[in-house]
Order: sequence, then C-alpha cells, then structure tokens
Amino acid sequence: MVQNKYKKLIEELNGIMQNRSEEITALVLGHVSMTHVVMLGDPGTGKSYLVRKFAEAFPSDASSTIPFFEIGLNSFTKPEDVFGGIDIHRWKATSELVYNSSNFLPNARVAFLDEMSRGEAVLNSLLTIVNERIFNVNGVAQKVPLEMAISATNFKFSSNEFEAMRDRFLQWLTPQKLDLHDEESLFKLWQADDNKQITVRITEAELKQVRAEVNAVKFDEDTLKAFKTILIELKDNGILVSDRRSKAILKLVKASAWMDCRDVMNTADLECIWSALWSDENQISTVKKVIRKYVNPERQIIDDVFEGSQLLMQNWKTNPVATSASEVSRQLKAMKSQLKKIGTPKAANKQSFDMANFLLDKFQETIADVILQKAGTLGI
Repeated sequence: MVQNKYKKLIEELNGIMQNRSEEITALVLGHVSMTHVVMLGDPGTGKSYLVRKFAEAFPSDASSTIPFFEIGLNSFTKPEDVFGGIDIHRWKATSELVYNSSNFLPNARVAFLDEMSRGEAVLNSLLTIVNERIFNVNGVAQKVPLEMAISATNFKFSSNEFEAMRDRFLQWLTPQKLDLHDEESLFKLWQADDNKQITVRITEAELKQVRAEVNAVKFDEDTLKAFKTILIELKDNGILVSDRRSKAILKLVKASAWMDCRDVMNTADLECIWSALWSDENQISTVKKVIRKYVNPERQIIDDVFEGSQLLMQNWKTNPVATSASEVSRQLKAMKSQLKKIGTPKAANKQSFDMANFLLDKFQETIADVILQKAGTLGI
C-alpha cells in the first residue's frame, strides 16, 4: 500500500529532524491531498532542510518532469528565473513567446518557493500556477504537473500579501526553535547526519492512484457536524473561515482518513486541520483547544500541563517572592498527577506526553534544589 510508503517517509523524516512531527505530518497530508503549505519561522529552524529532505521521496519517472524545483525569491527575481528563459530561436522564427521550462517550475512535481512574498515581479504568476496548476504561454493555458508547493519565510507578510497567499496555501505552520532545556532533542540534533538520504520513493503513477483513493473517501455525518461545531465556536472567538476555505479543509480530512487506511472519515481526522484555520499566530492556541475539545481531549490536558508548567516557572523566576518554592512544587506535583491519570497516552499523543513529563521532572529538580538550599541556609 502507498500509505506504508508515506508512513515510512514520516518515520525517516522524524528520525533526522527533532520536534518537527507537526510539520512533517502537514507536509505529507499536503502532498496526499495535493494542497500547499507555508512555514513561518525564525532562521535556523530547519525549514529549508526539511523541505529538501521531504522532496527526495518524489522522483521523476517521466522525461517531461523534474522531481523538485527550488528558488529563493527576492525583489530582483525575474520571470525567466522561475519559468525558464525565453526560446529565442522560436521567438525569432514565429514571434511566439515560449519559455524553455524543462528544468523550471512549470515541469516540477514539488516546488519550494523560499521567501515567496519577496518576489513581487513574479508573485501573481506564481500564485496562478500554484492555485490553478496552469501556466499561460501566448494566451494558451498549459497544465503543469505540480503536486505541491511549499513556501517558507522568516518574516511577516503584509496584509495584502497574506490574503493572496492564504487563499492558495491551505496549511500554515510555525516551526519553533528547540527548547534548550530539552537535552535529548538537542543532543539528537547535534549528532544527526545531515547527509542521510531518504529511502522512500513515491512515483507519479502511485500518486495518481492515491488521488483516486483519497477522492473516494466518504463523508461522515458525525464528522461534518463536529466540523460545523468547531467552525461556530471559532467564529464566536473571532476566527472566521470562508466557505471556500472550509470546503478545501475537508481535503485534509479525507487525506487523514486515507492515511489511516479508511474509506470513511471520522472525527479523529479533524485534529490535523488546525494549521488551516488560523489567520494570526495568536489564534493558534485557541484553534487547537477548540478542535481538541471535540476530537482529542487527552492532548489538550497534556498541552495545558506543558504550557502551565512553563508559565508557572517563568513567573516564579521573574518574581520568586510572590510565590514560594514550596507552593510552586505543590502545583508542579498537581500537574504531574494530571499526567499520571492519563496513564498510557494514545500513540499520537506520546511525544507531547513525554515532553510534558520531561519538563515537569526538570522543573521539580530545580525547585527541590532551591528548597534544599534554603533549608540548609536555615540550618534545618
């Protein structure tokens, strides 16, 4: 089954990337559903590296296509940098404007458009080819083999650029730097082999099969009702989702069901849609909470513990007088009890569960040392 290839790809990418499971899952679901992804984040978070490793899984098996096209866009980017140079001989002979596009975007399976919003001169043409998968030459619309476009940027878009991009890119991700307290992930990152190759190969013929199977996934009334409830609650929180976008989001739900080898979607498939629902980074936490309220309450408990422990320690370090170390210790123990009640987490929640557990243990060690030092000072 092709699903096993995608699962192997997820496994291999997680093996060389640290704390990027959300981004990796989003890229896979984007490719399965043939939708596009944007990654917003600080330099050095591995966005470009992840995209390049991901693209290794999609070779070209047709002479007319290339597996991967990458370009870093800026204000000096010209159309020929993206679409190929003009065929001068053809133009001289026939006055037709034709691009030599064999090694450029119009012939690529996967495209990485780094800093896309900086390419003002070609942005409209890029958005057209991404959205409609056609390339206009001499007024003739030519279909392109583009399966997925990925953009990454280190800075904020202007409001107009954001709206134009948001209309064409379904998932928006915000990869974060590794926590310096997460020793295990840091050590794995430092020791990782950057030249390790991805072994998975998913062909164009296999993708054609995938597309047919994903399109055949059936809608489920309970899932659609849960989706409607989520959209209503988000609206009540000031987060609006257009009809066109909500329909596109269901492509991700179908892709999630297909990845789980089901031909009918269910409510669990809705957890992946968080990346397609926010329009401001401040909304991400609310979006995730609303979705998990109906889909995965266990994950919400884990996230609340993780975020709560970080906030508790941050406030204590800022003003240790306001809350005693013993009171902080008591609250950390209460959070630990919440995790213990979960017992063995669901497989999808295990990484987050382990991280929350790890953080609590580290914080408890810190507080215990402070209490012991204070007791020693008092001669207790």
